[in-house]
Amino acid sequence: MELLVEPIMELVKCLWRSACTYLDHHSNFNEAVSDLRRERENLNSQKEEINSKVQDEVLWGRKRKREVESWLHDVQQINDEVDEIEGKIERVKWYSRGHLGKLVCRKIEVVKKIRVDGCFRDGLVDDRPPTRGVIMSNDNPVGEDSAKEKIRGYLVGNEVRKIGVCGIGGRLRFSYDRLNNFEIQSCFLYCSLFPEDYPFQTEGLVEGWIDEGLIDVLPSRKAAYDRGHAFLNMLVKKCLLEKTVNWGDDVFKMHDVMRDMAIKSIGPEFGYMVKARMKLTEVPEEHGWGNDLKKVSLMENKISKIPLGLCPKCPTLSTLILSNNDNLSEIPKSFFEGMPELKVLDLSQTGIETLPNSISNLEKLSSMRLSECYSLRYLPSLAKLTALKKLDLLWCDAVVVPQGMEKLISLEYLDLSCCGNLGESPVGMLSNLSKLQYLSVYLGLEIKGEEVAGLKKLETFECEFDDIQGYNHFVNSQDFRILTDYGIAVGPFGSELDQDIHQRKPVVKIHHWNLGDERIVLPDNLQRLKIVQCGNMRSGLNKAVLLEKATELRSCDIDECEDMECVVDLNSSSCLVLDKLEELHLCRLFELSVLVRVEGVATPLHVFSNLKRLSIELCSMRKLLPLELLQTFQNLEKICVRHCWDMEEIIASSDSDASSDKFTFPKLRILWLDDLPQLKSICSAKGVMVCDSIEQIGILKCRELKRIPVQLPLLDNGQPSPPPCLREIYVDRDAKEWWESVEWDHKNLLQPFLKYSPWS
Repeated sequence: MELLVEPIMELVKCLWRSACTYLDHHSNFNEAVSDLRRERENLNSQKEEINSKVQDEVLWGRKRKREVESWLHDVQQINDEVDEIEGKIERVKWYSRGHLGKLVCRKIEVVKKIRVDGCFRDGLVDDRPPTRGVIMSNDNPVGEDSAKEKIRGYLVGNEVRKIGVCGIGGRLRFSYDRLNNFEIQSCFLYCSLFPEDYPFQTEGLVEGWIDEGLIDVLPSRKAAYDRGHAFLNMLVKKCLLEKTVNWGDDVFKMHDVMRDMAIKSIGPEFGYMVKARMKLTEVPEEHGWGNDLKKVSLMENKISKIPLGLCPKCPTLSTLILSNNDNLSEIPKSFFEGMPELKVLDLSQTGIETLPNSISNLEKLSSMRLSECYSLRYLPSLAKLTALKKLDLLWCDAVVVPQGMEKLISLEYLDLSCCGNLGESPVGMLSNLSKLQYLSVYLGLEIKGEEVAGLKKLETFECEFDDIQGYNHFVNSQDFRILTDYGIAVGPFGSELDQDIHQRKPVVKIHHWNLGDERIVLPDNLQRLKIVQCGNMRSGLNKAVLLEKATELRSCDIDECEDMECVVDLNSSSCLVLDKLEELHLCRLFELSVLVRVEGVATPLHVFSNLKRLSIELCSMRKLLPLELLQTFQNLEKICVRHCWDMEEIIASSDSDASSDKFTFPKLRILWLDDLPQLKSICSAKGVMVCDSIEQIGILKCRELKRIPVQLPLLDNGQPSPPPCLREIYVDRDAKEWWESVEWDHKNLLQPFLKYSPWS
């Protein structure tokens, strides 16, 4: 009998597991179907982006790789299989949902795997060498007119694809294929509309190309951006644009030699009038505007007025750039009356106060850029501008909501951020703008969650919500899931500007709110969370917000939450998502006593296991890192503790004073301790810190600290040596006596790295 019991029990367990799995698939059927559809949509977007990039490369004589061909075949095959499942979903009986749900879950994993396989890190195409070319004589330098004329001839001709130019202007190389690649040629010529040495940033340049219609209509703005990035990379690769880095951002400039030749090649006979940064005080007189003009740039001049009655006859003009004329305050009604084909109008960064009513009749207008027109108060009715795709009113602080906004049915890009005079959104306005892909109303238009929940094409979103219910409603909606970039502030309208919202790396900021009234739902793709001046945070972050969904959270800032006593309470299961957190910044938490509350629970080793940067400032903690959690901090790269006047220990001591623990931080690069007047020890009396990757140590205004426990690594011969990456050790300028008295084994080896801080 006993011999039968065990196999019977195993059989029962197996049947029980199968039943539980079936019930799980049955109860989660609808959610699984939604997940499959979403993953399939993401896969197909990825396919479109890859196809777009491949098309761009093929234009330059390159061939799609075999693995890309195979991947596209897999995408088509899984699409066919999902189509088959969709048919079954429509016919499935209620009691059969468990079996079909199991199949749906399997297909979700297949789709995810194909998406991962689609990350072609080694490129999408194989390079092909050019098949023909013409070699110019290098007898004449590029500065001589004869050489320039030859180059001009090749530029406007059809025979030569690549031209190499070497000379005083620098080494240039570019391709021309009548620069079959009209899009690339047009993107390059667009840059000629701007002044010499104009610094293009990636977003502004790609947006300009989109406005001009130089990037084909694609299913999403992200796909258009990817195509724009491909064009930009081609122009850089062919040395038509120069790439530099300024404050961490890519900046592109057009070589002055290339710009001079391009402007001469596309002069009046091509319909271009470029008079950018030429110190003009007035626009050209009427006879200076040709009937065949297509693009005019008068940007960065000193134009202060446009004469009354001036009416240039420009029946084919499509682009007019008047930006950065700070003193231009008024435009007469007649000015636009002879421009019926105008599509792009740029008046950004001008002193314009009102726009003439003739703007209302520009029915072909597709882009109107008015950003940073701080004096702008009035726009005429926009009701007739049904072709308008972009309206940019960023920092137009005095403007009110224009009439006819709800008629802009083609609008894809709307920026009303930092427009403090707009007030509430007119009822029904946003719901009519169903094609919006980019919407920014941060510190501008006041909107409700339900107003944006129906914008099914929205990809980029910046806004404020003044009620948690509206915010939660939007985050829980299906339409939120398609957002790729967003910056959302939750709290009273009219708070101070936060640049992190504009950076839009999926970030949510909660401010000036009592989080006990209702828990806040965090998006599942959220990367950065900021909590500022919020109440009822006593029991920790995971008791105040719903962390369960925020599985991609990478950075968290908490500032001025005065009643917060701990950051995380391990009694809550929602702390599980913190294993992916990489940055934690805490500031002005005057009741904070512990980082993690661990009393009465087993310590999970995954909490903070990926934390790289820990910054604590103006907090009341006495001990920073609890001994129970040290194993979870193995990925720490930076520890910065400043102005914490009660801090006594960095690593909490164990009960035994005789402890000789070794604390290992294998990736720690920066240890910065500043203005900690009560700090007596970094770790236990006999403990040591092993951090062989350390690069910088700063110990400032910590005069009670008697011992630095950083252990020096040993060479092969057993002798101690400074850490191999160490660059500098900063102490106070007046701390020479303290440095001489502080204990640090083999301190004499570190003397060459000692520097006296200029900040103390």
